[in-house]
Amino acid sequence: PAMNPPDASASPTPAGLPAGLRILGLGGAGGRLAHRLSRLEPGVPAWALDTDAAALQRLEGLPAELLGASVQRGLGCGGDAIQAANLAERDHARLQESVPASGFLLLLAGMGGGTGSGVAPVAARLARDRGVLVVALVAMPFDFEGRLRRTNAQQGLEALRSVADLVIPIPHQAVLCATSATSRADELLGCADGFLLGIATGLVRMLRGPFLIPLGIADLARVLRGRRGEGGAAAAEAEGPDRLTAVWTQLLQHPFLTARGLLANAAALVLQVSGGPDLTLEELESLERLAQAAAPQAQVILGAVTQGSLAGRLSVLMVVAPPEVSASSRPESAAAGAAGGTELGERRELVFEDSATPAETSGSVRIARTPLTEGRRGTHPGKSRPPHRSLQQQFDFTPRRPGRFEGVEPTLRGGENLDEPTYARRGVKFN
Repeated sequence: PAMNPPDASASPTPAGLPAGLRILGLGGAGGRLAHRLSRLEPGVPAWALDTDAAALQRLEGLPAELLGASVQRGLGCGGDAIQAANLAERDHARLQESVPASGFLLLLAGMGGGTGSGVAPVAARLARDRGVLVVALVAMPFDFEGRLRRTNAQQGLEALRSVADLVIPIPHQAVLCATSATSRADELLGCADGFLLGIATGLVRMLRGPFLIPLGIADLARVLRGRRGEGGAAAAEAEGPDRLTAVWTQLLQHPFLTARGLLANAAALVLQVSGGPDLTLEELESLERLAQAAAPQAQVILGAVTQGSLAGRLSVLMVVAPPEVSASSRPESAAAGAAGGTELGERRELVFEDSATPAETSGSVRIARTPLTEGRRGTHPGKSRPPHRSLQQQFDFTPRRPGRFEGVEPTLRGGENLDEPTYARRGVKFN
């Protein structure tokens, strides 16, 4: 059932925002961020999805949907990403309502728990099948959260990368390194949320206007669609006579960009500049030159908006897109070459498991835990359970890239992409 049902009379896109734009917060962290973003940017079409009814009730005023109510009764999924993914598949119609029919979807989620890690790949796949541009902004756990959460987060990230156009991981550990060691826990989490919200706000401003140099959904799709990779993003703001130098220095030293050296190998840079009426052409030209010098191989596209509330300030969002993965460098192709070019090849793919170690793969099959209640039959009172749940082998039916049909419009009916086999479309597993 809908926790905060959307008002049907408010369904048209608010003035100043393009049709098809939607923010979708998944799980506790994602819902909290979507709620805060809707307060910072009034009128932004934001939704929240969770398996925890209590978490959704705290998101006052935000349209929210409860997944898996008939199974979990609103009690959450206990950090079980496999179960969350199955609940999303079970509530396919409810999930479909929260995904736009076209345009741009920004996913907000925290990786490492259950709902964010498990539902995000399902929502991204559904949106991709509709031809929606999908950008996922996900928070990665601190090191002190434990090995299990870190492993779950990495596996969820890998699953999400295979279906979203661009995934931007926000490493909370980098936030910890950039703050004082004596910072309180609430200050640390607030700082991490602030970094992430700065990026999300920049993306909304990019599409909202009023435009000085337009940069719309079609422009983003041209440089981001189909990359299926891990990118980066950072936002910075400054004021005063040296605001240009200050903003650029903040971006170069930003913990989300320096840790992985993304700029040197970037294939594309999206620069969104927001300022007041005093924004100058010289500042825009200087930012473009600085970006091109920092990423000499990248295609740089720049957009600019002006708002009266930003008078005297300069705000810049930088989104870094990685090179598009070629067929020869994809994991399955590389594995096939190492195996002597077998017909099926070997797909090295991380999957969700109970243990804190990456999944083992063998040939063209992967090893995954039995989802939901399967594998629990035959248990009797009084008998001790084995220390680990049994594993089963499953053929990997993850949808492959369409190859030479990449640019062809999909055949859609009832929200489903009929160009994909039914078993892949509906998540049916063959043992």
